[in-house]
Amino acid sequence: MKTHPWPTVSALILAALIDFIVGDPWGWPHPVQAMGGLISRYCQLFIRRDLPPLVMKIAGIGLTLLLVVGTAALSAWSLTWLNTISPLLAWLLSVVWLASCFAGRSLRRAAEEVLDILNQPEQDLQAARNQLAMYVGRDTQLLSRREIRRAVLETVSENAVDGVLAPLFYALVGGLFGLAAPVALAYKAASTLDSIVGYRDAPYTDLGWCSAQFEDGLTWLPCRLSVLPIAMLSGRPSSVLRLCWRDARAAPSPNAG
Repeated sequence: MKTHPWPTVSALILAALIDFIVGDPWGWPHPVQAMGGLISRYCQLFIRRDLPPLVMKIAGIGLTLLLVVGTAALSAWSLTWLNTISPLLAWLLSVVWLASCFAGRSLRRAAEEVLDILNQPEQDLQAARNQLAMYVGRDTQLLSRREIRRAVLETVSENAVDGVLAPLFYALVGGLFGLAAPVALAYKAASTLDSIVGYRDAPYTDLGWCSAQFEDGLTWLPCRLSVLPIAMLSGRPSSVLRLCWRDARAAPSPNAG
């Protein structure tokens, strides 16, 4: 028996509107908080034992499977169970979960908070640097006005893929099977893992290896698909595509360029 696509389409539209208008209200429970808590406990369990690199890599594989597969399975089971009680409640929960996967408003607000400072008549450069430091991992204290604007553009470009386009892509893929929210949440779990443990530095060198590689693989296609709307919106699609083809391969990460 085929499922009708309208519930999935309507849930995605409403979730996108909620993210655009409301975003993530401060103080409200969020799936990423639960994911972060589980990741932290799991990591501490292994890091404090000073285990060999191979054991840490195996533990990292276990962490990736536990969080990504566990998130998909638990959310799918929850929606299936709730659907037996009330299809409307199940649909509403999928809307909430889908909205939590998108970070468009939060990303836009972060960029505007930095740019608003630069656009003020007094142009407090140090205040703009301090505000930017809240959203990027680099040292911002010596950045010029032009470099700050470039850093804002870079972080928006990167996080637009991780926080909007890739979750939307996987929600659409999951929607083909009636699993839009579980599949989008599974990608969110992989992205959260990468942001917390996906580093080459200790103590995550071995423990976070699998998470980083797995997230790179999941983001590979959405990242490249994102170039197409950027090229069209630029008004110079051929130039953008040519520059991307020329420069992207020079980046060490498979997706950063």
